[in-house]
Amino acid sequence: MKTLFGSLFAGLLVATTTWAAGTVNHYQYSVRVPATQAGCTAEAATLVKALTAVHSNLQNVKGLCSDQSSFVENGVTYALDTLVVNYDSAGSEILPAKTSLEMGSLGSFDDVTSVYASYAECLADISTQQANYTQATGLSTLAVSCEPTDSGPLAGYKLVLQSLGTSPVRLYQFQNNSFDSFTTDTAWQNLVATQLQAAGASLTKKVGESFFYYANQSVELKSETLVTTANANDCEAQRTQANAFLTAAGAKSITTVCHANATMDETLDIVADVYDYPTSDFGYGSLVYYSFQSCLNDLTREQAGLVAKGDSNSYLFCTSEDTAASGQYKIVVLKARDY
Repeated sequence: MKTLFGSLFAGLLVATTTWAAGTVNHYQYSVRVPATQAGCTAEAATLVKALTAVHSNLQNVKGLCSDQSSFVENGVTYALDTLVVNYDSAGSEILPAKTSLEMGSLGSFDDVTSVYASYAECLADISTQQANYTQATGLSTLAVSCEPTDSGPLAGYKLVLQSLGTSPVRLYQFQNNSFDSFTTDTAWQNLVATQLQAAGASLTKKVGESFFYYANQSVELKSETLVTTANANDCEAQRTQANAFLTAAGAKSITTVCHANATMDETLDIVADVYDYPTSDFGYGSLVYYSFQSCLNDLTREQAGLVAKGDSNSYLFCTSEDTAASGQYKIVVLKARDY
């Protein structure tokens, strides 16, 4: 039994021939895919039809089953077929676009898990992801494969879709940065999902604290924790300030929620259509206050002082010092804009 696993091959220039009519290039496109009941030879023929349907000017197009291999995972044997299409063209090599459902590959980082823990999970999701891709982009998939990812916490599999043609729609990854977890709070997860969809995102998969979605551009949305407090009342007392701060930062759609948290007691979490805002001071220079009211009294005075100086860009909050259980607070300063 041969074990053969590797990355997808795409377009290998074989040779160049010069005829009286001009130069013709010889190319080879190769891809390794999960074996199907149709058989390797039939899959190669299907691949030829897909290529020539988009590129009708190809000459001497021949598809073949180059190799069949298998591997064992969790006691199950999985078969792989390597399909090859040789073709001549006076034009350039065909380079299919690749879209990968893979943690961290889209500019966000979630080092807790891979998209698929096993090959079986990835294999079972192929039809759904193919359908979602085509619906979102308007493109048909040329080939889909499950490929191993890195070792360590990201060990597992990614799903790679190849297609021909172009689309303004791309795959993006959104990561929840709130202390309130998607895993333990379905309501929070659904709230963020609704906000993403309202902003134009077509959700295709949720993994851990991340959503994968299709859109014409990255959705400007943040879900994170602004402050932590010892109880719900201290959190609720700062929601108005949070809304004012986010409005000043340019957000049009704002949701602020106070959540009970096992380690923080209460967190003030926000979902807003703002990409980023600069943080001026996390409270490193703040006094330590032994009650929320003492912190709030100083905060009110200092906030009024800033406004008197013409600073309408800085917003002050009382957040728990170290742990909410300590009952100690400090003042943090958030800047709504860089100027």
